[in-house]
Amino acid sequence: MSLTGSDSGGTKKELTESYYLDTSHPLTSRKLDEFLEEACLKNDDRYMTWVNPYEKMSHKEFYTKAMVLAKGLLAIGMKRGDTFCSFGSQGSDPVLLLIACASLGIKYTANYLYAPIGNVIRMMITRIKPNAVLVGNCTSGKRQELACAEFIKVIEDISKTHPHGIEHIIYDRKAANDPLCNIQDGWSSLASIYELGEKISDEVLREAKEKVVQQSQSYIYVHHPTNTAIQNGSTGEPKIVLLNARNMANAAFHGQQRNSNYGAVTFGVNDIMEGDVKLILVTFSCLATGNNAVIYPATNTPDDLAAITEILAATEKYKIQLMIHRADYVVKIANNLSYKDQYDLKSLSALVIGGYLSSPELKQKLAAFAPYSMDGYGGTEFLNSIDPAPISLLPPEKINTVGKPATNVEMKIVNEMVRLCQ
Repeated sequence: MSLTGSDSGGTKKELTESYYLDTSHPLTSRKLDEFLEEACLKNDDRYMTWVNPYEKMSHKEFYTKAMVLAKGLLAIGMKRGDTFCSFGSQGSDPVLLLIACASLGIKYTANYLYAPIGNVIRMMITRIKPNAVLVGNCTSGKRQELACAEFIKVIEDISKTHPHGIEHIIYDRKAANDPLCNIQDGWSSLASIYELGEKISDEVLREAKEKVVQQSQSYIYVHHPTNTAIQNGSTGEPKIVLLNARNMANAAFHGQQRNSNYGAVTFGVNDIMEGDVKLILVTFSCLATGNNAVIYPATNTPDDLAAITEILAATEKYKIQLMIHRADYVVKIANNLSYKDQYDLKSLSALVIGGYLSSPELKQKLAAFAPYSMDGYGGTEFLNSIDPAPISLLPPEKINTVGKPATNVEMKIVNEMVRLCQ
């Protein structure tokens, strides 16, 4: 991938791409949407739950609603290979969009809006070049910048020199009810896309899905990415992480195998607005394997203690067994064993930390807090690295090793590097 740009300081920014595929274990030949449809339509007793604002849907309800949205995307002319970006949308809306896009072969882009969020939005528009965007009203960073307002500033600035190229600007439910979002003429509500989808027949959707498969044989083997996450990498520099549908399907495949041995569990995972790829992967895994997912509220506050209090209260209330969240929050939780006295966390068996090179001391603290905790990966390159062996069972000589890439991980890492112009 060749993506370059320059700034007024005389430096040149270049995105460099690396690629990793582990073929040490057999790959599933099943298609991504087959996993989702088969699993979701039979799982009336497994749920996706958003804590705040509260929303709960069975997997079947969730999948059915996502397919209405998929039909709405078809109605506005979106097709396989198009790209959809999400800016500051939180709750169920962006996750339903994720599944709708995956079903149609539309590339989906999530993001972590670290401050200044205008810079992140600009990078995504200029380098991802989305056909459509979903805009929400979340705030981020110490300055509590409003995503919708920053998005407007960015596209106005880009439009001074050239068209921004976005065909469809769609706002979510929260933005629709927020007067600070200043919805512009020509934008469409997500509700209106659902209304269009209700008018489209299931036959049209089925034909669109079949066309996706016919165009690419079994489209889970297409190397072109179908999901993207902009995140703050382990080095502190922005990264673009590209996942393709094969990665999603194999995560589902191996999740099903694990569930046959250990049974269903309840995952607690950060909101998609928190960034990186955790919720994307957990969503696919839970839907395809019949696990419950509880999505913690997006932390729209610079107050870490308030955020951690909200996380632990939800963990107690929903009896979460495996918590996956931002590294900084998991570290603070593991460093304070008194939380186990303040909250009833008997159900919590594992803290999973990702994007972080853990010290032996931190690993021991993780294991002390929850015995089956896992050091998820050592840096973004090692997504869901080591096999899920609890830290508490690792031999001493292994406790400070960087995780090896997990089986069937396929992803691309695009690092942003700054070089002096020649």
